[in-house]
Amino acid sequence: MTVVWEQPFTTPDVTKVRHALRDQLRGAGPADDIVDDFLVAAHELVINAVTHGGGAGVLRLRHGDGVMAVEVSDEGPGFAGGVTPAQLLPAGDVVGGRGLALARMLTEGLVLVSGPGGVSATVLIRIR
Repeated sequence: MTVVWEQPFTTPDVTKVRHALRDQLRGAGPADDIVDDFLVAAHELVINAVTHGGGAGVLRLRHGDGVMAVEVSDEGPGFAGGVTPAQLLPAGDVVGGRGLALARMLTEGLVLVSGPGGVSATVLIRIR
C-alpha cells in the first residue's frame, strides 16, 4: 500500500488532524457511514498516542488494492511487558480503556505492534 497522506501531530493538533483526515477519506470514495466509522477508529488511535505515547505521533493514510489503512505511531513506552491490551471492552464501571476495542469493532482489522521505540496501531477498511 502507498502512503497517500502523512501528518505528525501533538496534543493541540488532535482536532485539526481529525478534520484533515476526514477530508482525505471523503475524497477517496468510501461511503459516508464507512468514513464516519473509520474516522472514529483513527481518532481513538490518535487520542491513545497523545495520552499514552508521549504526547505526539504520526498518522499515515495508506491506500491500495481496495484497502485503506490508517497507521498511528508514537514513541511512547509501548505496552507493559510487550502485552497488548485485551480484545474485550472493560467492565462498565471501569473508566477508559475502550479506544482500541472501539477501533477494532469499527473497522475490518486492528494491528498493534509494540516495542521499545513505541507503538504502531493500524486500522483497515475495504473500499468498494
